[in-house]
Amino acid sequence: MSKAARPTWFETVEEMQVALEASLVIYNTERTHQGRGMNGRTPCRDFFDRIPANDNSQEDTDRKTNQADAA
Repeated sequence: MSKAARPTWFETVEEMQVALEASLVIYNTERTHQGRGMNGRTPCRDFFDRIPANDNSQEDTDRKTNQADAA
C-alpha cells in the first residue's frame, strides 16, 4: 500500500495509539449514533442513562455507625 492511499501515515505505534484514543473519545462522547434504539444519543450517554440511580445515603449512614462502634 502506498503512502498516498492512507490519510495519515504513522511513524511509530505510539503515534497510532494517540490517534486511536482521540478517535475513540470522539466516537463515544461526541458523535451521535443512529443505530437501533440509540435515538441520536452517544454511546457514553446511552451507557450512563442505563445505570440505575443508586441512593446510598442509608448505606453510608450504616457504614459510619458501624465504624464508630468498632473504634
